[in-house]
Amino acid sequence: ILKGNIVRNVQGDKYEFKDATGTVELEIDRKYWNGQNVKPENTVKLVVEVDKDLLKTEYEVDAPVEVLK
Repeated sequence: ILKGNIVRNVQGDKYEFKDATGTVELEIDRKYWNGQNVKPENTVKLVVEVDKDLLKTEYEVDAPVEVLK
């Protein structure tokens, strides 16, 4: 579970996410937005699946985006 801000859309389903520990790129499928308009100043809670191998780590949202404030 991640809590922070979705800073910007990188391309397609790829987004830049930022929290107190830093910034990562993650994938959010359209079905998880639930028609919400999330702004960079909104704090969100994301359930994320982490796929890690020797060369890279990928983050994919696995549940609906929850806007906290």
